[in-house]
Amino acid sequence: MKITRILSTLLMMVILCNCTTKTNKTSRQFENLVETTAISKDGKELSTYSRNFYVFESKRENLFDEKGFFISKNNEADELAKVIVRSGVRSVIEKYTLDSLLNLNKLKFGSAVKTYLHNTNMEDTTQNFNIRFNGILIEKITPKKDL
Repeated sequence: MKITRILSTLLMMVILCNCTTKTNKTSRQFENLVETTAISKDGKELSTYSRNFYVFESKRENLFDEKGFFISKNNEADELAKVIVRSGVRSVIEKYTLDSLLNLNKLKFGSAVKTYLHNTNMEDTTQNFNIRFNGILIEKITPKKDL
């Protein structure tokens, strides 16, 4: 059991290291935590918490100042990334029953969400900027309690 936990921790560290990218004045690496409520294949409601690593890229020059802050205040990349991830998580969850989701490897689940986002071109959000996901880590899957 300890070996499994150690290997799992090492794998998470490798994934996190691979998620970091060099940025410039037209792109930045971001991270956010997203809670998503969804319905499984068998009609049961659940919540997931995912940690998302993404790069916000713009075709505009100097989108960020030297401190890494947006120059244009009306860009809402973080909220847009949350909406995209929620859509991807819901699309993957609807393919599984609640029991299979609770037993599913969370790294594989996160990878399935990332693959879904890439395959559906959901990252190409507008003409002026794109969001590229480097990693999606599902941290917790919690079934909703019946009232």
